[in-house]
Amino acid sequence: MTDQLQYRHRAGHTRIVIGNGLNIPGWLRQHFSTRLVALVDFQLQSVLSRTHPGLLESFDLVIEFPDGEQSKSFQTYTDIITRLSEAGADRQTVLVAIGGGVTGDLTGFVAATYLRGIRYIQVPTTLLSQIDSSIGGKTGINLDTGKNLVGAFWQPDSILVDTRFLLSLPDAEVLSALGEMLKYNVLFDAEGFNDFGSWILNHPPMTLLSTDFDRLTNWISRCIGFKTSIVEEDEFESGRRALLNLGHTLGHALEKVYVYPALRHGDAVTIGTAFATLLSHRLGYANRETADRVLQIARRMIGSLPDDGNWDSTRLLDYISRDKKKKDQAIRWILPVRPGHCEIVPVTDPNLIGTTMKAFTDEWNRSE
Repeated sequence: MTDQLQYRHRAGHTRIVIGNGLNIPGWLRQHFSTRLVALVDFQLQSVLSRTHPGLLESFDLVIEFPDGEQSKSFQTYTDIITRLSEAGADRQTVLVAIGGGVTGDLTGFVAATYLRGIRYIQVPTTLLSQIDSSIGGKTGINLDTGKNLVGAFWQPDSILVDTRFLLSLPDAEVLSALGEMLKYNVLFDAEGFNDFGSWILNHPPMTLLSTDFDRLTNWISRCIGFKTSIVEEDEFESGRRALLNLGHTLGHALEKVYVYPALRHGDAVTIGTAFATLLSHRLGYANRETADRVLQIARRMIGSLPDDGNWDSTRLLDYISRDKKKKDQAIRWILPVRPGHCEIVPVTDPNLIGTTMKAFTDEWNRSE
């Protein structure tokens, strides 16, 4: 059984197909008669040869690159567009990103810029990319000074979400993405937050991949619905779409210090969401109960903080000061007021962030 939906944007609309065991080669050939080029990292390529035999062989060309965040670079970008040019790729060529957020961001940026723009399709293989990064057209690569500082908004033609991919991933990789689910529930759904939080606090998270896989599938569909709704409302992040950055201001800074695999993106978002809720409380927006509840759920999800919370606050504050959401010397923090409602609040005082960071790590460790 498959679910199909779409979201509208300036260029038209993007189709989303959700299912377990999708016939991806068949779907692509049914809808595209042009040249199809798959982009995939080396690690996933070796996995797919076992879990999805014949998938990569169905493409006209496969371009591989190293796995990991380091591939979101000008070097890898240049390597890929050179391969496309040498292979004679034209404006009718369709790129297919098979992988997680790195592959999707990189492929989208290539598509947005090669020959001034060609079509691409997202085939997200991680939970994080299925519910978040594959949707909405944000593409980009990193600089040494920060993440996603070079990029473009370029919407995919289609997104094929096959939940069967999740069963071939390490458990920790899947479960870390629950941080984005926490984010969505804190942002948009008070009832969903209560349901999600109660389940997390009362069940071993690993059962989501076995006895509770249907629950996970339902959560995926709900999160996709949240993301598509806000993208339709604010495609270019000039307003409410900025709310989706909840947890990412501190999260991205932590990722610069504790590079993957030491810290996964989803876990960084979990920490960042709990921190933002405490900051919100200290600024008078969220009540103490909300801050404590989010912290409790976050701790259950990931356990210990990186370095047990012995953070270099000066270094983290430096990365935060370069955040792309900065405006007029103020960092625009997404602060939960209560489950289902957040505000965008400019904060200019780095000392407040530093003291809240210390209070946060102390509270996290004290509640262990």
